[in-house]
Amino acid sequence: MRNINRKSNENGATLIELLAVIVILGIIASMAVLVIGDVIQKARKQAFVSKAYIMRNASTVYYKNKEFNKEPLVNPVTYNELVTSGFLDVIIGPDTGDKWGLNHTDSYVLFKDGKAVSICLIGMKRKLCGEKQGEGYLPLPLDQIREENVEDRES
Repeated sequence: MRNINRKSNENGATLIELLAVIVILGIIASMAVLVIGDVIQKARKQAFVSKAYIMRNASTVYYKNKEFNKEPLVNPVTYNELVTSGFLDVIIGPDTGDKWGLNHTDSYVLFKDGKAVSICLIGMKRKLCGEKQGEGYLPLPLDQIREENVEDRES
């Protein structure tokens, strides 16, 4: 009789063991949430950098088209000018999913000697520009278009 009782007590887990497993799973889940949050933020920064490259490429085509057609050159080339002239589709912000309106004139590409040399891209929540100067920002040299240079936008 004693052996039967002993076996039945060994089959189940105690409440303490179950609570320990739940606590461990909770810790693992919270670490996963933090890691996933960092991955999402990194992906959004990378998407913002890709928007800067797209704007640079569109402005180069726009500028060369103006040169070829012997039209007056515009420098800097603004986001608004690229969209209204059909060289760039409206950008959808990686953070909000909202389309940037045509009043988004703070973003521009600067040319020197017929080549794009710097950019200032300002989104709803992020920016990829140089130092603040007065009301606006200085452009960032094209060789510095990198994820680590994307900053949160000041409100």
